[in-house]
Amino acid sequence: MLKARKHQTLQELKLVCNNNLMFVVISYNKLDAVKMTALRCNLRDNGAKLRVVKNTFAALSSRGTNLEHVSDLFKTGQSIALAYSNESDPVAMAKAVYQFQKDNVEYLKVLGGVINGKVLNTSGIEQIVKMPSIDQLYTQLVGVLHSPMQSLIRALNSPMSHLVKVLDVYSKHIK
Repeated sequence: MLKARKHQTLQELKLVCNNNLMFVVISYNKLDAVKMTALRCNLRDNGAKLRVVKNTFAALSSRGTNLEHVSDLFKTGQSIALAYSNESDPVAMAKAVYQFQKDNVEYLKVLGGVINGKVLNTSGIEQIVKMPSIDQLYTQLVGVLHSPMQSLIRALNSPMSHLVKVLDVYSKHIK
């Protein structure tokens, strides 16, 4: 690669590292183009991207960025790829990578990652995968907020409904 092209690639990677909050470092081995494209499409559907990176470029571009603390993962000698996203839901990207890894265990391995500046190892990312998505959390929150309000309305309406029933019985008794 020409020196100018290497410099441009390094700058692009630095930009990716600075502009994204979530990264998953993936080691892939003998992953064919069809499966790699499937992984890219799956990640794109979840608001993330995938970039295959040389270890030296990844190590150099991570200096002074969000990925600086996981630069030791780039010294593995394995082929690596970065899944990255700037979306507000880190669970969706992590789930997409782990689902693909489960289906292609012999080709793909998650090495670690960074989410909002916090360095995670493989088990940390597995814990994130087990969490519900943002949409599921919002649904649970609405349910939690809705339940007390519904109970309050029922409690406020209860005396009135009893009064209506008493008046109804009384009106039938008078007739």
